[in-house]
Amino acid sequence: MGPVRSVEDRSLSVTLDARVSTYSWFASDPSLTGDLYTVSMRTDHRLLGQRTALGHSEADAWALAVLGAENARLIYWSVAVAGLITTLCHHLYVDPEGQTARLPRGSSLAERSARISDSLD
Repeated sequence: MGPVRSVEDRSLSVTLDARVSTYSWFASDPSLTGDLYTVSMRTDHRLLGQRTALGHSEADAWALAVLGAENARLIYWSVAVAGLITTLCHHLYVDPEGQTARLPRGSSLAERSARISDSLD
């Protein structure tokens, strides 16, 4: 989706990307199943034409809008770095029965991410 104007800084454009992946792709243990819903955000400065960072509070708000505020305690965030480009990603795990749940242990994602509710408390 996007680009749309940032809510907090009108000079920023935000583009959202949402994907669903098989959780075992992130896990060292292939028996870990379920799906991972990921929302990533690209932010560009409209006047300077450069990539820039989006504040955590606005990024969390976009993630809650897409993944559902009722899942706030189950949404995790992580940072993906590719060269000089940094992207903030939000993740929601859905178990094989279709229920939202905490990230299972045994994946690099679970080890390097934090719940957004930790910043909301």
